[in-house]
Amino acid sequence: MAIQRGQGKSTSGAALEPVLVEAMGPGNVALVIDGLTDNKLRALQEIKYILNKYHGQATPSSYLFARKGIIRIEAGSGGHEFDNVLESALEVDGTEDVEESEGEEGKPEIVITTEPARAGAVAAEVRRRLPGLEVASYGIEWVPNEDTMVEVVPGEKSEGLLQELIEKLEESDEVASVYTNAK
Repeated sequence: MAIQRGQGKSTSGAALEPVLVEAMGPGNVALVIDGLTDNKLRALQEIKYILNKYHGQATPSSYLFARKGIIRIEAGSGGHEFDNVLESALEVDGTEDVEESEGEEGKPEIVITTEPARAGAVAAEVRRRLPGLEVASYGIEWVPNEDTMVEVVPGEKSEGLLQELIEKLEESDEVASVYTNAK
C-alpha cells in the first residue's frame, strides 16, 4: 500500500489528489495539514472531525507560514563537518540558509533551506560537491514565519490537547504531513 501511495495511487488504483487544510489548534497554534487522498470529501470530513474533537478549527492560517525547500543531512556524514557543508551549500544557486539542528530522533542534522523549486537541484549539487555526504531527505515544507511562532507552555492543558491533535492527524491515512508554528 505504501508503495502505491508513493506512486500517487490508492489501493484501488485511483489517482491520489492533494488536500490542504489550514487550521488553528489549542493554544492558538496554527496548523497546515497536507494530505493525499482518492476522495477529497472523505479526507476533509475526517480531518475536520479530528480538529473538532481536539479543540481545533479549520480557518485560514497559511499566511503564517512560507513554502520552502528543506534538505536534511546527517551531521558528520561522509566525514563532512558543518562548516564544510555550509561553505559548499551557500555557493549553490537557490540556497537561502544552512543551520545545525536536532533531528526527530535527537540526532544532530544539518538543514539547508532553499527556494521551493530548487530543493532537488540544490540537494544534487551539494552531494556532487561533497562526495559521501548522506542526504537524509529533501522536499517542500511549510516553514513557520519566525515572528509568528507561538510559545506552548509545558504542562498546560492546551499543550496536551495540541500533542493529541497532532498525533491523531498523523495517524490518519489521509494526512501526509502536519506543520505547526509552535515553538
